Amino acid sequence: MPIRSCTIQGEPGYKWGQSGKCYGYTRGDEESKKEAKKQAIAQGIAIGDFEAQAINIGIVRGTYELSEMEDYDLEDSYNDYPEAAKNNAKRALKWKEEKGSSCGTPVGWARANQLANGENISEDTINRMASFNRHRQNKDVPYDEGCGGIMWDAWGGDEGIDWAIRKAESIRNEKLEIELAAGTSFDWDGVMSTEAGKALWRRTMGRKYIITARPYANIKDIFEWARKMRVPTTDIFATGSNNAKIAKVKDLGISRHYDNNNQVVIMLPPGVGRLFNG
Repeated sequence: MPIRSCTIQGEPGYKWGQSGKCYGYTRGDEESKKEAKKQAIAQGIAIGDFEAQAINIGIVRGTYELSEMEDYDLEDSYNDYPEAAKNNAKRALKWKEEKGSSCGTPVGWARANQLANGENISEDTINRMASFNRHRQNKDVPYDEGCGGIMWDAWGGDEGIDWAIRKAESIRNEKLEIELAAGTSFDWDGVMSTEAGKALWRRTMGRKYIITARPYANIKDIFEWARKMRVPTTDIFATGSNNAKIAKVKDLGISRHYDNNNQVVIMLPPGVGRLFNG
């Protein structure tokens, strides 16, 4: 039962499991975000959840950082990993329970529990499973002779990690297709007005827009650049204010928006705003 993203009164937050209380945090404030995660973990501990207890132990011992914790969203999580991956995790857990083991971290054993229970796992978890492939050379170490074999199985074994590698690539390709279809937008002043911004425009694939906070009467230079670059004027939006610019990005369903104004970036949906520093 992992931590999950949630919203409370329109603000982001975290809760433990699907039905727990949502603890809000201030968007863009990392300390506030960590505090919300701590409250969610405390909620998990209160109901006796194994994973919450394991994570808390890791935090107390200094072997686990809150920044390591993945955010889960059921709409963007997966449980189509092979049955063999579940069985591998179960085998590792059974050995640990019956004979004890000092191997691994709280994160690794929490992962084993997720897989053994057939729980949904996030894209971030899948990427972590895929990266565990770096330990493949230790997978044949017997459980009673070292940590290589038992932790390999805890993370899903051959079947689980091979699945994660394929799945991670599939998700990346799917996201790329969605991004290309949804389009990318660029602010003008401080972004497209710079050589670095224009270079970024040229490297970016798919549909592209200019969305500026300038008023329409003051974008003659933008139109001149667009004419030279053969950019349709219908893909240029002069909104007149930052609030209107944010609204336009949302209205168009833009997947990425580059802006040099951090407040604009913060106010956009998670993952959309990209701060441009030139």
